[in-house]
Amino acid sequence: MNENKIASRQAAFLTFFLILGTAIIYMPESIAGRDTWLSTLIAVPVGMYILMVIITLQMMFPGRNIMDISELVLGKWAGRILNAFYVWLLFVITTFYLYDLFILLDIVILDLTRQIHYSILILLAAYCIYKGINAVARLADLLVWLVALSLALGIFISIVSGANFSYLAPVLVDWKPVIAGSLYAANWPFAQVSVLIMYLPFISDLAEKRRAIYYGYLIGALILVIRSILVVSILGAEITKITRHPIYQALRLLDVGTFERIDMIFFALLFITGFFALLIWYQGLILGVQKLLDRAEMRYLILPVGLLLVVFTSYMLTVDMEVFARQVRVLPFHSLPIHILYPTIIYIAGKIYKKRNTASRAAVR
Repeated sequence: MNENKIASRQAAFLTFFLILGTAIIYMPESIAGRDTWLSTLIAVPVGMYILMVIITLQMMFPGRNIMDISELVLGKWAGRILNAFYVWLLFVITTFYLYDLFILLDIVILDLTRQIHYSILILLAAYCIYKGINAVARLADLLVWLVALSLALGIFISIVSGANFSYLAPVLVDWKPVIAGSLYAANWPFAQVSVLIMYLPFISDLAEKRRAIYYGYLIGALILVIRSILVVSILGAEITKITRHPIYQALRLLDVGTFERIDMIFFALLFITGFFALLIWYQGLILGVQKLLDRAEMRYLILPVGLLLVVFTSYMLTVDMEVFARQVRVLPFHSLPIHILYPTIIYIAGKIYKKRNTASRAAVR
């Protein structure tokens, strides 16, 4: 297969990793307490809507990049301005994924300066991106089964050894935290499937097998709902709300015979999902910058953009409590409208463009 072509099955695996990402570690919707699972469930249709819009849009203009479509249906300058907003979003979200992985590594395993952490992660991701989109997809193809097995094992151990489902009752005592939690979950991770529109032109069998991408999304969403149920069942509502890494804390409390620190066994799972989310967004950012600058080759952009990410993350995201507050209080109102409106505006403009073209052809005949 060409290095710039992937299958719908591989795109489904990328979608699966994107949905889990670092959200499986941080549980942005945990503000809802015992109703966290309900917030997760309510947020699922947001990502499904975005996924349906971007796939339908790609089917309308097969083989074309979203940024080319934007300039075609909106006009060069209006389309380019809208594209610039989305590339900025790609950059911002990538920095937050880089920061989230640094915090996880710093707390759990490595004691290095943040610049070294960032550089290692960016260089690792840059190497994967340099090998091509197909190489990233094949890596997902390879690792998804390890992640699926680890998830099944983790769910089984959690149910058998640590879950107390009485912590989930009563349900929906206060609806306000549930709505707030669903807003956070809608933005992170569900709305972030919008980045997949950068990958859709490279899918060779999108028209025939696009359902696989929806399945990848729904399976990832189901796992996040199960995660929310199990974490609250192990930690309780109050601890879940105040813990920075709820799932990691829950794993530390599990007792499996003579095994100690079972959380370290599942650390690879948490790192792989988080790293893949960073990789997908980093590659999406490179593709976006390439189109915005009208460059034929993207490889020479990989390291300069990576260096910019390291510098920006090092100096703009410093104090963890401030960063976390920004993620849950500010970022949804900054990012969620762009996630939703960017593809929606282009889709509506694309429908009008197609209708006008059809009318013009009919008039000529």
